[in-house]
Amino acid sequence: MHLDTYFNVIDKDLCTMCFNRYDAKDSNDINYLTMDMYVRAAGEKTYRLDSACSGKGFREFLQARGVKIIRISKEDANHYANNYLTVYARHIMSVAFQSKDLEAEYERNGVKVEWIPLENLIGGYGAAHCMTQVLNRGDL
Repeated sequence: MHLDTYFNVIDKDLCTMCFNRYDAKDSNDINYLTMDMYVRAAGEKTYRLDSACSGKGFREFLQARGVKIIRISKEDANHYANNYLTVYARHIMSVAFQSKDLEAEYERNGVKVEWIPLENLIGGYGAAHCMTQVLNRGDL
């Protein structure tokens, strides 16, 4: 599966994560996410592995940096709730017909949501995030 079905970013301090990845407590669970972080010093062209972060739990890494994670339920995950497009900070375009709980969680966190009926697109295993393409506006 694509990353945007498990995790997505709403703002610098707010993201969403699929229930099975969020609920995994340790590396004994196949759904537990670990991470590697590569850094590049000013003026350098190559990245190096930051060993202090290598193998750390991804959820714990985010939370330690003050990022709140909205847990996406199985029901909403199966309806591509993580596959939204962030239009700008705390404003997303998302698949319509998600749970009332998710709608309320977005509202509690000050997220403006444009609910788009994308039933035909999710039938092909994609959603709002998948239907976009980067455009360099300077070239127009």
